[in-house]
Amino acid sequence: MTQSPSSLQSISGYSPLNDSEYMSPEMVRYFKDKLNAMHKEVLAKEKAIAQNLLEDTCREPDPLDRSVTEELCNTDLTLQEHEDHLRREIEEALQRLDDDSYGYCEATDEPIGVRRLDVMPTARYCLAVQEKKEAETLTR
Repeated sequence: MTQSPSSLQSISGYSPLNDSEYMSPEMVRYFKDKLNAMHKEVLAKEKAIAQNLLEDTCREPDPLDRSVTEELCNTDLTLQEHEDHLRREIEEALQRLDDDSYGYCEATDEPIGVRRLDVMPTARYCLAVQEKKEAETLTR
């Protein structure tokens, strides 16, 4: 079950948006809790997808049934790749928290911003750099 930012705030009574100190100990703890909750959720999804893949390995005698089963397997594999990518992003963000680089743009060392991190806790870049990277990708 996904915990929204407001549910994490109500549990701890803390809102990073109200903190005047960027990356204060409380803010770091808030984002660490949020990332750990996301990590736990992703691991559960990965486990469920793996279980689905194991169950769907039987061969159907009917070609149509086999086609549907194969398509479901392909969908599960795509979901598994997405969850694996997200898990790695979360783990990297947790590592950045440990080495005190979390919350700062990897390109400029400027603060990413609390609002952006609250929406996307795995963010590596400030909004200006992210927009520039996306624009470059689109023009290729």
